[in-house]
Amino acid sequence: MTSQWRDADTSSMFQEFLRKRREHEKAAARVKRHASAGRRKDLVHSHRSDEKGEVITQVVKLFLDGLLEELKVAHAQGEADWEVLGSKSIGGLFAKWSPTPGGMHDKALGLATLILIREKLRRTEV
Repeated sequence: MTSQWRDADTSSMFQEFLRKRREHEKAAARVKRHASAGRRKDLVHSHRSDEKGEVITQVVKLFLDGLLEELKVAHAQGEADWEVLGSKSIGGLFAKWSPTPGGMHDKALGLATLILIREKLRRTEV
């Protein structure tokens, strides 16, 4: 930022003020990030004994099965098909509508995190 100040003292005081304000903003953002990660972790484990836990479990299972099926289809297509289709047709509705990690539905219900955990558990079972 370029600006003209009456003297160098005033300029340095303002620059110091800006530096401290940025440090406070960074610290507040860090606290918020850690709090939301902790909240997401609590959400992932809280639904187990909840009444809506079975519904959440079924939604997670539905998305995981659909995503894995779409992945199999994508791997079954040859690279020549990819060049013809371009980026338009890789993936499907499950990939399009699945919750994004850290996104709105993941923050609210922990769905993306649950899908990842269930997929990791499935890998260890196989």
